[in-house]
Amino acid sequence: MEEIKKLLEAREKELIKLKQEKEKALQNVPKGALRICNSGNKTQYYYREEPEDHSGTYISVKQQELISKYSTLSETEVIKELSQITLEMLASLNSLEKQKTRFIEITVDGEISDDEIEDFNAIKEKLEQISQAVDSLKMWVEKEEVSKS
Repeated sequence: MEEIKKLLEAREKELIKLKQEKEKALQNVPKGALRICNSGNKTQYYYREEPEDHSGTYISVKQQELISKYSTLSETEVIKELSQITLEMLASLNSLEKQKTRFIEITVDGEISDDEIEDFNAIKEKLEQISQAVDSLKMWVEKEEVSKS
């Protein structure tokens, strides 16, 4: 567990730095999304200001600077998602680390007494938060794999 914590802390530092860089790049990015389509051997770019706009406004390849701005937006959204998942997991692990001794005290006799139940439920909740963070990370990875294929 300590090794995982160290890896997550190192990853947290990387993600915070990357997030700061992307947020700085986002200052000049217009709102909306970039839709990229392949038509034969050509790539076409469309700007979608609203999610309901399924087709979008065509952007010619000659407007490369605009295409770069919109692609920066999509990239940053993905990074924010991953950094948020990582930070939530790290916070839960840090909290659980503090409660590890109490968890051992509660479970060592194989029974949970009335005076231990409140602490046990708090620890159980932290474990559930870690489980949710792991599930979120799995879904993020699956979403990334789908978007890359």
